[in-house]
Amino acid sequence: MSRPPLWRRRFYVHPIQRKYLALSLIPLILCSVAMFFLAFLPLNLLVLNNPADFDAVVASSCLGLVGRRLWPAIFLSMLLVAGLSVLATHTVAGPLVRLERIGKRLAAGELPEAVRIREGDDLHEIAADLDAVVGTFRGAVLEIREQTGQARTHLQAVQAAPTSAEAAARLRELEAHLAGIEAALKAFRL
Repeated sequence: MSRPPLWRRRFYVHPIQRKYLALSLIPLILCSVAMFFLAFLPLNLLVLNNPADFDAVVASSCLGLVGRRLWPAIFLSMLLVAGLSVLATHTVAGPLVRLERIGKRLAAGELPEAVRIREGDDLHEIAADLDAVVGTFRGAVLEIREQTGQARTHLQAVQAAPTSAEAAARLRELEAHLAGIEAALKAFRL
């Protein structure tokens, strides 16, 4: 399945993307807070306590210049990391959304034709394995339905012929079992 053009894509931020976004931003926020408390705050307190010391004033003004340029750089790097985190996890989140939908369809009893993942997305192996499982299960359900139909046809032919009372009772038991199998298979839509 190929990717649609950028202007036709729907961008959905999956909970796993939000998790990795938070995990990538927390270290940056902690580093910026640590820089403030370890570098900027002590020098500013030094200047406030001893305003006549020329070296402290020069250091403070230089640090202030660095700070005015550093904080916007940190903020821009946080935005860049956030954007890259969402884009990087998009190749995982898209297939996860599709696999969730397929899981819901399977839980509702619907057996989809195939599990499709876009080109370039991750999780192709999981999708292929799930596709194989669904295909095997789909084939088994079709085979059971076919065999049940044939068994019902043979059972109706035997019931039409004259039989003893014991054979008729066994045939009714068989019919009840076939009805149970058919009832169990009605939950699955192919």
